[in-house]
Amino acid sequence: FNDLPIVRGGDDGFWRRIRLILFTHQFSEEEKRAGAAILEILRKEKAGILNWALEGFAAYRHLGLAPYPRMEALIKDWRNASNFFGNWVRVRLEFVAGARTATRVLFDDFKKYGDFEDAAPWQMLTYHKFQLQLTSQQIIPGRGTGGERVREGVRLLPEPEEWSSPRVRPRRNFEDDDP
Repeated sequence: FNDLPIVRGGDDGFWRRIRLILFTHQFSEEEKRAGAAILEILRKEKAGILNWALEGFAAYRHLGLAPYPRMEALIKDWRNASNFFGNWVRVRLEFVAGARTATRVLFDDFKKYGDFEDAAPWQMLTYHKFQLQLTSQQIIPGRGTGGERVREGVRLLPEPEEWSSPRVRPRRNFEDDDP
């Protein structure tokens, strides 16, 4: 099976349009060698295959490529795996009118979350990019006492107990991934 591409943008426009079509059969070497014989069979059936393809195209033009439940679930999993920052927002933040949280506190929590979740290096953000992502999620910047940078309308949820217990799995070393 091929790996799904990494999607770094989390906008709804992309995910609304994407369709995931599974090809679950892995061809054995024997099946690959038999491919030449299959080509001759396909040549003989080409008119029927063309008609089948045209019927499918007509159905597609009429109905579109509506996702089926399994496809929707796989796309949701893919989206969650691709949007590390969005997952952090969903798991760690609570939106509360009048709440104010220091941006640095949010950033430190994001780093802890990344460490706990074994985030890939490209998923982790610099402080500057983190601030831009917060703003893109409409988590509005403000100024606290003494000019401290804060975010309006958001607060952290209590830190999970798992974060304070010893790690069960070893931290992945991404430097070993390069050949």
